[in-house]
Amino acid sequence: STPLYSSAASDVYKRQAQEATEKAVFGQFNWYLLDRLTLFAGLRVSEIRKDAVWVQTIEAENGEPCCIIDNLVSSFNGTESDRELYRAPKVGLKFDWTDDINFYVTWAEGFQPGGFNNFSNSDTLESRTVDPAYVEAWEAGSKMRLLDGAAELNVGLFLMNLRDFQLFTTATEEGGIIPIAQVTNVGELEVKGLELDFTWLPTHWLSLRGSLGYNDSKYLDFPIATCMTDNANSDGDDEARCDLTGQQLTQAPKWEASFTPSITLPLGQITDNRLFRNLDLRAGIGVQYTDDRFLHESNDPRHLQPAYTLLSANIGLRHATGNWSVGLRVENATDERYSNVGIEAIPAAGLGVQAPNPPRTVLGSFRWSF
Repeated sequence: STPLYSSAASDVYKRQAQEATEKAVFGQFNWYLLDRLTLFAGLRVSEIRKDAVWVQTIEAENGEPCCIIDNLVSSFNGTESDRELYRAPKVGLKFDWTDDINFYVTWAEGFQPGGFNNFSNSDTLESRTVDPAYVEAWEAGSKMRLLDGAAELNVGLFLMNLRDFQLFTTATEEGGIIPIAQVTNVGELEVKGLELDFTWLPTHWLSLRGSLGYNDSKYLDFPIATCMTDNANSDGDDEARCDLTGQQLTQAPKWEASFTPSITLPLGQITDNRLFRNLDLRAGIGVQYTDDRFLHESNDPRHLQPAYTLLSANIGLRHATGNWSVGLRVENATDERYSNVGIEAIPAAGLGVQAPNPPRTVLGSFRWSF
């Protein structure tokens, strides 16, 4: 097998297996208080058991590990089990103002099971154990069908409080140069915002779709976040940790929006040419805006991805029976340069590296059903 780490004299191999078993019971009831007012409630109860085994070994060329590998990584065997009982209740109220417009409000609690860290190479049990995460969520909104069914509009407001949120991080321990990957439990997060989406069919051949999202997410308590290794530790210990309390959640832009107009035009209705009699012209454009966001779990300014707007376009022909279609699509038409993840180039302290998304891309397609 491929070693996890290698040096001139030693190789490190890691083998890990995990098995999970879940038993659950759930149900929901509706109580029609009035003709248009409904109270609903539900509950899910889950029992989850996880068993994990780790084997990490150092295989040395001369029989004895040495040098850098011996100082950074330890050999260990581990067998652990975890068994937890979780509950997830939900209560809500829905008012049907008309047959086409309703309003709702819900409260719910949820969970993400704890367990064991598949990523960690540390010999400490704390680094290989993940606590369960819990969320309490409020939501209110409306679902509307408008213009005699030609348009739909959905609006939602949400507020979530998350405890022990599970976040994938890396940390370099004292004297080390290789970071230890692990899933860390963040103390507390708050997420609040707005979601809106709409669809409008002004004519039989034109459709307009759009969405808008506002997401104000921040760490309420996270004093043990990962730092870039050239930054001073904010908590004063010997690990590269920073305090992100009050800061924006990693990979969480505040604003996102999209707008997609498209057409499906029967060519046989606008020309007498037999060549186009059974063909539909399909075309559309897409505009997507994404606000600033941090790409690295340290929220270091060097890993801030500025806001960007992406443009895509497509055009094609489809046989009216749907037997075949041909098309051309352009992604990232304006050739925006943006990244989706940031890492630190260990051991070059403070050197940030970002993984870029694809540049302008042109795609062709042909589909034939028979």
